[in-house]
Amino acid sequence: MAKSRCVAYTCWLCGGPFLALHHLYLGRDIQWFLWFTTFGGFLVGWLSDLCKMPDYIRQANLSQKFMEQYSKRAGEHVSEWQIARWAGAVAFAALYEAVLLHAVNVYTPTLLHGFVRALGRAMGVWMSFSSGTKRSSVRWTIVAALVCELLLGSLAAPLARVYGERWPHRRSYAETDIHNLVSVLGSLVAAVAAWKTQRYRSALRARHFCVRLPFITLAALVWSALLFSALYHHMEVPDADNPTKTRKLKDMWQEFVRSDSYLQLKAVVDRWSKLVKEKGVLEGLQDIAQEMGLFDENTPRWTDYQVLGVKYDATDAEIKARYRQLAKLYHPDKSTDEDSAAKMAQVNEAYRRLIARTPDTTDRQGKEEL
Repeated sequence: MAKSRCVAYTCWLCGGPFLALHHLYLGRDIQWFLWFTTFGGFLVGWLSDLCKMPDYIRQANLSQKFMEQYSKRAGEHVSEWQIARWAGAVAFAALYEAVLLHAVNVYTPTLLHGFVRALGRAMGVWMSFSSGTKRSSVRWTIVAALVCELLLGSLAAPLARVYGERWPHRRSYAETDIHNLVSVLGSLVAAVAAWKTQRYRSALRARHFCVRLPFITLAALVWSALLFSALYHHMEVPDADNPTKTRKLKDMWQEFVRSDSYLQLKAVVDRWSKLVKEKGVLEGLQDIAQEMGLFDENTPRWTDYQVLGVKYDATDAEIKARYRQLAKLYHPDKSTDEDSAAKMAQVNEAYRRLIARTPDTTDRQGKEEL
């Protein structure tokens, strides 16, 4: 189905820079992920989409004019130089590198530390050069980022020492400054590899949203997990007892887990889970609702209608007739079933609650009061 310009602009406006619904609507999943993780490309990309929307719509619709122009360059190297794409690649690489480092919580200069930094840079750069009709090699982008990290990372400590000696007033920030410089240089090297391997896609085809949805959902969940992990390890909030001090969210959570409130809550949840497993979902939820005080013991339950075998809109007469049939069937003096007493008790309880709350009974009680 052809993409509508009106719907695309509506999605752009309603989705905003965070949701970027217009990219989902137009099938630009990689660019959607970039906007989703960077608040619309740090808001600048989302605003620029307003001018680029007509081109996006023509690409999504695979119009005849667009396909005629695109078929001439399909598979060819992208030779155009876009400063905005390079600037965005460096910015995205820095963000992804920081989030991965904080999520993994590894800061000691080790192979894992270097690999995480290189992987974050490579993914930010690769997605920046692989949106829309263009694709670059993720393999060579990662290789370039890893090689640069190995070479420059090994020189970071000596450079930081020389930097601190040359500019003493920046000695306390020397290590941070050098690592930032290595990060920018590594992103640029990865960007060169991505640009050199960037090609126009050999074939364009529109994929149904249902086919794309699992990958979109997985990407959103992975990013949310990484972001939550980063916040969990490093987010600081004001202390309730002393507002001038801050405490890490991780420490507060660990303290809460050891508190009596959490242990009591865990015991209640475990008891409710056991109740649902033993009595089933419906009866278990009913007992939980009654325990929480949502209704009293005289309130009809969902299973009462099933026990008597009547419809939800059954009248008093229908409920009584059905009760007499079940009373004859399950009466201990007449039934040979071993569970007849328990079943009869269930029937009596269900009948008592239903007959006390049916509209017919309410009308009859109102007339008697008059």
